[in-house]
Amino acid sequence: MAGYIVSIIAIIVACLAIAVPFGIEVLKRPKLDIAVGKSTGDERGFRILHITVLNERRRGWFGKIVQRGLAPLCHVDLTFYDPSLRAKEFPPIRGRWSPTPEPVFLGQFDQARVSEGERWDLAPSDDGETVAVAIKHKDEQECYAFNGLSYHPSCQPGWKKRDWMLTKGEYIVKTTAISGDVSHTAYFILKNWAKELESFALEPVSIEDVQRLHLSQLF
Repeated sequence: MAGYIVSIIAIIVACLAIAVPFGIEVLKRPKLDIAVGKSTGDERGFRILHITVLNERRRGWFGKIVQRGLAPLCHVDLTFYDPSLRAKEFPPIRGRWSPTPEPVFLGQFDQARVSEGERWDLAPSDDGETVAVAIKHKDEQECYAFNGLSYHPSCQPGWKKRDWMLTKGEYIVKTTAISGDVSHTAYFILKNWAKELESFALEPVSIEDVQRLHLSQLF
């Protein structure tokens, strides 16, 4: 009988030895979220719209015991849709993380820095990091999608890539953050109705609203 009990205890201990580390790894998995970020550049005659990507920090006493892990090599894909045409404006582009160096070295465009700026090891926090979405210049109707390739010498001055020009109107922007097998998608409305920078804005929109615009078949 004692031997039987010892065997049962040994099995339980063995199971816990496997289950506990696995459970901790599950709890440490990153949890991504995306929100509207702060715009920048107004004082320089242009506005860059951003999203903020978060690896949500676990709060409270439990967070002090087991905190979420790093979201390594996180990248963000941006897709722009015209609701009136129910079509993509251009193929998806890879977002540029704002904390990374500009892709210019000694006055020359640096493709390696473009690639480096598309990946970021995102630590768990309450603040997250920003990714640029689009740029608009004062007293101009058009705006442009924006990322590291906007620095390429083929672009017009002011980071204007002609292939990514967005005319007057509203656009749905699908944003997807990906780190390994963890991902999160959020949708926003990009408003570009007037020449004034104050009217150039990014607002969150729910997937239900996107479906009501009959765009879900594109996603």
